[in-house]
Amino acid sequence: FLAKISGIDLEGAASLACSGLTAYTAVKKAISNSPENILIVGAGGLGLMGVQIAKALCNANIICADLDDKKLIKAKEMGAHNIINTKDSESSKNIMSICNEKGADSIVDFVNAPPTVKLDLSVIRKRGNIVLVGLFGGAVDLPLVSIPLKAITIQGAYTGNYNDMIELIDLAKRGVVKPIVSKRY
Repeated sequence: FLAKISGIDLEGAASLACSGLTAYTAVKKAISNSPENILIVGAGGLGLMGVQIAKALCNANIICADLDDKKLIKAKEMGAHNIINTKDSESSKNIMSICNEKGADSIVDFVNAPPTVKLDLSVIRKRGNIVLVGLFGGAVDLPLVSIPLKAITIQGAYTGNYNDMIELIDLAKRGVVKPIVSKRY
């Protein structure tokens, strides 16, 4: 399929079909439950795109968590309302505090590593939605009884479809989402 990209910086447009589309599809899944609080885990290229897309698509309080303060500052510039450094041993408690002790309604984990999924499970609210995107890998102990008792949904997201791409390009054309060019080769 082809999509018209006139009116967008070509270097930035190149990232839309990969990191942009992946983040767009994941955030769309995450906002299906109309979240009051959405947690974006990871403030790399995908996470920063996710912050912008969440800001464009919903009115939720956007919390971004990462290990790197510089990336978190960038996430704040991109639209995150709250930032949490997960190196802090109180990060889970701090997220719960931001969410009025109820937990995040939706989480998009762009890292998907054992420590981040453990964080996700500790701060997801009852009937919450966790979308796992990152391909870091590994394994995590999952207390199976917590899934039905909290009635949470855990789903994966990898890429999107043509309609998602057209919607994302439109957001970029309107300047709502600004593609991030991190390296040139």
